[in-house]
Amino acid sequence: MYNYNYNKTFSVREVSEIIGVERSAIYRLIKNRKLIPNITRPIRIAKTNLQTFVLKKAPKAPLLWEKER
Repeated sequence: MYNYNYNKTFSVREVSEIIGVERSAIYRLIKNRKLIPNITRPIRIAKTNLQTFVLKKAPKAPLLWEKER
């Protein structure tokens, strides 16, 4: 669905789809400095900033993708 390369940025709509919240919530997260957008218009969120945000909310989430031992 998305190309997840290192320099990838996402629109507000894409971020809302990825983390499962309304676009208004994304704008609120940006206003409250929880998500840091690039200094561009239209607003774009860097992949690394989105990863940091998600890992702060669920720090052990990567365990879900580890292979069983």
